[in-house]
Amino acid sequence: MTEGQDATMAFEEFHYRSKKANTMLKSLPNTKISKNQSDDKEMLEDFVNFRKLLEDRGYFKPNYLHVSFRIFELFALYAAATFMIKYNIPISILLFGLCSGRCGWIQHEGGHNSLTCNIKIDKEIQSFLLDFLCLVIQVCGAACIINIMQNPKK
Repeated sequence: MTEGQDATMAFEEFHYRSKKANTMLKSLPNTKISKNQSDDKEMLEDFVNFRKLLEDRGYFKPNYLHVSFRIFELFALYAAATFMIKYNIPISILLFGLCSGRCGWIQHEGGHNSLTCNIKIDKEIQSFLLDFLCLVIQVCGAACIINIMQNPKK
């Protein structure tokens, strides 16, 4: 939304849970919309209808059971990957990779405040999982080193 276009909908979609963003917005100067918005009207109406449909289906309500399951899944993948180091290093590395990918997605959602719909809790989950991801990467690296040491090239 540039050149004097209305960015209200975009702002609301990105920051609708943030009191801080609304406070900062109020401190900024207002300008009049200089461009005719008629060519965007149908698209914006479709977007409003689509968002309403998603809200009616419950897509914007937090599901704590789902969040709990996804975090449990990370620890289960980590435990399985750690267990497999002793028996099958390539499978272990694959599981560590899957764990780090899933961890990254949950961190991403925490960064967008879409896990629990509570900004403080989402940021804490994001921070905790960032530390957890670093641990996963370190253990995966150790597994690679163990594999190299156990199976030297001849």
